Amino acid sequence: VSSFRSRQRFDLSDRQHQPSLFPPLNATSWDDRLNLDGTVSYSGRDEGDGFRSYTQFFHNGIVEGVQTEIVAETEDRGKLLLAGHYEYGLTYRPASMTRYMKGLRELGVEPPIWCFISLVGVKGARIPTSGYFSDERRDIDRDVLLLPETIIDDLDRDALDVLRPSFDLVWNASGYSGTSNFDAEGKWIGKD
Repeated sequence: VSSFRSRQRFDLSDRQHQPSLFPPLNATSWDDRLNLDGTVSYSGRDEGDGFRSYTQFFHNGIVEGVQTEIVAETEDRGKLLLAGHYEYGLTYRPASMTRYMKGLRELGVEPPIWCFISLVGVKGARIPTSGYFSDERRDIDRDVLLLPETIIDDLDRDALDVLRPSFDLVWNASGYSGTSNFDAEGKWIGKD
């Protein structure tokens, strides 16, 4: 909120530990550099095709994380939204929402913080599940899913608590009541 309501600006000239605070999503190694907007960490260059993920830390404290390869197309199953892949990556991998929240805390950013999740290029995709008939069609009906904001009022809060309502909404877009990748206590079970 202070990024919009004040003239807050982070000095990124001494950025020795900055890349480790905001690594690219789902990455185990990455490069980083200063840019006009602040500093960017990026991973997975594929022969000129771009990066698999990046994180932009803006001078005003806003963090933008982008991950590709969450939609796959197979000949036998069609277009699939790999929900388990990005859900696990956002909640349990070292380069995840937990790391972002820790990084903001270390920089002294005060809550509340608004978190937005958007999925692009998902029209016609469905979430593959093991518990349903494979011929049952549950295609997402729009190309962009702009999910409502989640307000983070405590940076020590568990990332899954923050993100699970958004995960459930994505599953709703594919005709399910919610994610099947976590048990009732919020433990990762990775079914789909």
